[in-house]
Amino acid sequence: MPGSLVVARRTLALAGLSPHDLLDFRRAQAAPFRLGGAQARRRARHMRAAGPGGRGRAGLDRLGVADRGQRRAQRRDGNHVLRPEGRSQRQPQPRLRIGAGPGAGLRPERIHTGHPTAGAVGSLAKMIPRDVVLIGVPTNSSGTADGVARAPGVLRERGLAAALAGRPGLTDAGDLALAGPRPRRGPSGLLAEDALIVMIGQVREAVGAARERGRFPLLIGGDCPVILGALAALQAEAGEPGLLFVDGHEDAWPPRTSPTGEAADCELGLALGMYDAGLDPRLRAVLPRIRAGNVIAAGPRDAGELAAAGVPTLAGRLRALIRPAELAAEDCVAAAATLPAPWWLHTDLDVLATDELAAVDYPQPGGLTWQQLGQLTSAALATPGCAGWSVCIYNPDLDPGLDGADAIIGYLVQAITGAGPRLPPG
Repeated sequence: MPGSLVVARRTLALAGLSPHDLLDFRRAQAAPFRLGGAQARRRARHMRAAGPGGRGRAGLDRLGVADRGQRRAQRRDGNHVLRPEGRSQRQPQPRLRIGAGPGAGLRPERIHTGHPTAGAVGSLAKMIPRDVVLIGVPTNSSGTADGVARAPGVLRERGLAAALAGRPGLTDAGDLALAGPRPRRGPSGLLAEDALIVMIGQVREAVGAARERGRFPLLIGGDCPVILGALAALQAEAGEPGLLFVDGHEDAWPPRTSPTGEAADCELGLALGMYDAGLDPRLRAVLPRIRAGNVIAAGPRDAGELAAAGVPTLAGRLRALIRPAELAAEDCVAAAATLPAPWWLHTDLDVLATDELAAVDYPQPGGLTWQQLGQLTSAALATPGCAGWSVCIYNPDLDPGLDGADAIIGYLVQAITGAGPRLPPG
């Protein structure tokens, strides 16, 4: 019997789970997952060799990555930029510590089930998924229907719904039929504002309907403004929702000074009401209003970019803003447990290091590993008050071999199916 399976059996026994739970656990790992640093580098070379057929990045800034304004122009023109030598090398990663719980006596790095996102198996025993409804939100706030807008469809084609269907209670609600965007700035300074307003309303309705039926909504974007609809639904339900915002960027640029014009630069600032005075009344009317003290941001690493542009950081304004080097899973989740219920979990996949997932529009140096993100996600989903989850920012146009899609499916299956019977009530 493989050594990893022996350890998994032993750990599940410590958690008080049955052999059937073990079989379910092994089935949950069936989604192929082959992403590694060398493959990410090969994919980057293939993407560069492919020429203008994919979405590219422009000249490099002093950090070795293109700034947002340049990348926006190159995404429009279809040009590519070569990553500097050594930039795709794996950066030293912060190590997330695993707190006490079933299986905590075993070193988590040794409890590896063959899936790169697997963390301490014992932590998954606390995660008992209640009925999940899968909702695709094919939106791209650049005002186009390609790039990240294609993510829900590509993930379905790669088997996302089938992989999640192994657990009882899953409902696949399909993808929302969104309005066609137009890539020009509107009265608030954002691209495709009309489509943004419609999308927020549709997501609010979908999340609200799922919550009314006692289900756990899982939104697959698209890009990060999907959280505006989700938070609006929670606000209608409870008044003051919370947010655990796991993202590589702070996403609070002023709309009119955003170098891209994308709402994905600004969604957290919009939800916090930071720019209400300059917004179109139609947009202002559909936005949620959350308190900064009810938000935890985990993983942003764009402090240098913000400082260079003269954009104030959210550090010191939120309940907590935790940089990658300071990120410990148990500390982050302990903080999340203090958020007002219901609270929303948001994952922007650019929180990952580029060697882990290259198919994001705005890569940066540093970031988390899949294992670190998996541990943090599993712990957050097991925390009381978590009412729903959004996963965004995968660009299949930058993933010619679709290895990134398989990695994301593995991450989602690991988090949602886990090994337990029910998510805590949200």
